[in-house]
Amino acid sequence: MAIDWNSVDKVAAAFGIVVAAGGIAGYRRRGSVPSLVAGVGLGSGIAVAASWQLDRPIAAAVLSGVLTASMASRYWKSGKFMPSGLIGLGAAGMTAKFIAQIYQA
Repeated sequence: MAIDWNSVDKVAAAFGIVVAAGGIAGYRRRGSVPSLVAGVGLGSGIAVAASWQLDRPIAAAVLSGVLTASMASRYWKSGKFMPSGLIGLGAAGMTAKFIAQIYQA
């Protein structure tokens, strides 16, 4: 099955890849299995859901909302902007993008 790249949300796909790569990096640097599972799971889920539901990316909005909440919590506990604050801001932006898409449809 070939991918129709014209129907892929490239911004969401790129964000999903960055999140997944961050999960892999967290595992490689610290041996953090939760980072690996959450990063790869949420990252790939966001990318796939956003590309499957171009008009109403409800699943992608929920997944990015979960990532926003998780990263915001980690930021507030640690006070460190990198990486949790940066990913949290990116996830909040993606959540807003998905919500805007849902209500425009």
